[in-house]
Amino acid sequence: MVKSKVYVHTRPESKLISLAQKALDQNNKVIIFPENIALDWLPGTQFQWQELNQQAQQKGATIILGAQQDLKDGPSNNVLILLGQGNGQIYPARQPMPIGLWQPWKTKTDNRHWNLPGKFKLQGQETGYLICYEQIVPWTILSLFLQAPYPTVIISAANQWFSMPSGYLKQNNHMKAFARLFGVATMTAVNH
Repeated sequence: MVKSKVYVHTRPESKLISLAQKALDQNNKVIIFPENIALDWLPGTQFQWQELNQQAQQKGATIILGAQQDLKDGPSNNVLILLGQGNGQIYPARQPMPIGLWQPWKTKTDNRHWNLPGKFKLQGQETGYLICYEQIVPWTILSLFLQAPYPTVIISAANQWFSMPSGYLKQNNHMKAFARLFGVATMTAVNH
């Protein structure tokens, strides 16, 4: 008798949703996932997160997802999406990594959003946000403190699958040094 193995393919979204569900069940109020972990933020992806989005709203929690937002005219945005208390708001990176993501000579590139404040309200706190490369760019951090209200916390989401852990540590330490300078807390999610 030949035994056969059955392989069940689990979509990455279902694993993320399961992790977020577990965090919600533990009554966490802020759940942060790394940069681009949800991949493309398409109608199907949004539908998969719809039920958990409603649960997070009911529990007064916020789920922060890193994703890619493709635009109709060719370029895209590297974004953080706030579910639950964040009401699905989308916050794009102000400075995507040059050459790797931001290629201004191409039409299919990540947009830069230099004019955005880089802040939002999170659980009643003014919160600055940094997406990956922005952690090492002084102006993205300093600009958070140029205009009131000033953030009391900085969150960051990064995706470091391509680099050595020591490379990310330098990047993260840069952000934390600025946070200490301004006396604010930090929260980070990184994907290695």
